[in-house]
Amino acid sequence: MSQDPLLEGHRLAALGRHAEAREEFLRTLAVNPWDVSLTEDVGKSLLLSGDAENALAVFRRVRAQRPRSARIHAWIGRALFLQGKADEAAEACRLALSLGPQDAGALQVVGDVLIDRDLYAQAIEILRRSVAAAPARPYAGPGQPRPRHGGGPPSGSPPVTATTLAFSAAVPRKPLQLGRAFVHPAFDLMVIGGGLSLCALAWMKLTGSRVPSPEAAALLAFLVNSPHFAASTVRLYTKPNAVRDLPFVTKVLPLAMLVVLGVGLALPATVGTQLVALYFTWSPYHYAAQTYGLALMYSYRSGVQLSDRDKKLIRVACLLPFIFAFLDTRGVLLGGPAVAHGLMFVIAVLRPACLLAPILLFLAGTVGRGPKLPVISILTIVANAFWWTTLRYMDAFVWATIFHGLQYLAIVIIFHVRERREQERASGPATIGWWLRPAAAFYVVCVVLGYLLFQAWPHAFVLASLHFSQSFLITVAIINIHHFIVDAYIWRLRRDPNYAVVTSATGQGWVLAAVPAAG
Repeated sequence: MSQDPLLEGHRLAALGRHAEAREEFLRTLAVNPWDVSLTEDVGKSLLLSGDAENALAVFRRVRAQRPRSARIHAWIGRALFLQGKADEAAEACRLALSLGPQDAGALQVVGDVLIDRDLYAQAIEILRRSVAAAPARPYAGPGQPRPRHGGGPPSGSPPVTATTLAFSAAVPRKPLQLGRAFVHPAFDLMVIGGGLSLCALAWMKLTGSRVPSPEAAALLAFLVNSPHFAASTVRLYTKPNAVRDLPFVTKVLPLAMLVVLGVGLALPATVGTQLVALYFTWSPYHYAAQTYGLALMYSYRSGVQLSDRDKKLIRVACLLPFIFAFLDTRGVLLGGPAVAHGLMFVIAVLRPACLLAPILLFLAGTVGRGPKLPVISILTIVANAFWWTTLRYMDAFVWATIFHGLQYLAIVIIFHVRERREQERASGPATIGWWLRPAAAFYVVCVVLGYLLFQAWPHAFVLASLHFSQSFLITVAIINIHHFIVDAYIWRLRRDPNYAVVTSATGQGWVLAAVPAAG
């Protein structure tokens, strides 16, 4: 291992170990505290390890000494964009491109924003210019020329140390990040994060309750469960250009589902039972996928950068409850007594693993050995794990459907409201309570559609001399399967323009205005 902390910092950065690289750069700064380039490296290591807030503070200190550096303004734009501050990021990019019209870093930031806005044609043009500009590597290599101030301080520049950078290399300033809320930290943690479901589970354990009373179940189904399934369809057809961009989901899939429903109703003992079995099996996986999406959504929103490895670890933690639920209920069908005994051992290991995995993820992030997820991301994973590991399967199925539906309705209404505000921004500034009307309208439509799908539709089949219980189960299965498929298309975070609407709440005009013409 190299004894030179600067070389060691570059080596660690090349390996993606940015938190450790930061410490080596700080060691070098202790020897030469006036080296602005090293301070810049510290900011990059902070940004690449997921601490966009502290990185921004460092880059602004560097900017004070290099106000005409296009590269520094571009790094500031990147840090601001990762925090969801699109307007400020646009201003930083504008300054960077005014100082260096072909600055690759600023062009990359603009290109990323355009992709989030679903403006792919413009993004391709900007990113091509970025590639043509031959951007420098994130860290200058050991053999690469670097601007330096030498061994002494530049005129009028104070030394830069770990103390003056307003954070400690050993103890980060904000080791516990709740996560940037959509509405309010309490609302997001309790409703979307799953905190309310954990309180309900604690109440059930204390009182010995298992499932809601028939009256409460009917009310929850009317207000939460049915509207939640209908919400994916309402969102699909209210998304701008959905029919054009998603022809299979908007045109072909509904007809295909109707055909499958007809076959299932005609052959209830064979096809119908298989559809219901698929619905029960797919549901825990769907909940795991939603948990994964929410964990990533709050990470992106909180300025956390995730590598492919980080995403794989998060996905595994989210999928463990699904694997546990599948083996716990259907594993006995996979073989004889020997297989059953083996599965009992696997299930006994999986149960605590479902709960330990998110805790280990959180601990790894706090020590710089894994993704530094915000608390709300961890909470969504923990809540889903508790649903399936602490309750019997059918009890978990009932409660998970309720709280999953609550999560889904909250987040889809937030996306819908922010999107509507973007479309109406030209009509004038927002007024107090402006969100209430589009939120209420969306929810009422979902309630009505949910009632028609889950109550009126199955009863209609009774008029065709079909048994209500059979028609109800098969219809519910088809609606759920359609919901699962639609969600796979409409919740693609980094490709969904609504994601950018939620994180920044700004329009699109500034994006291209910040970029000067090529040439």
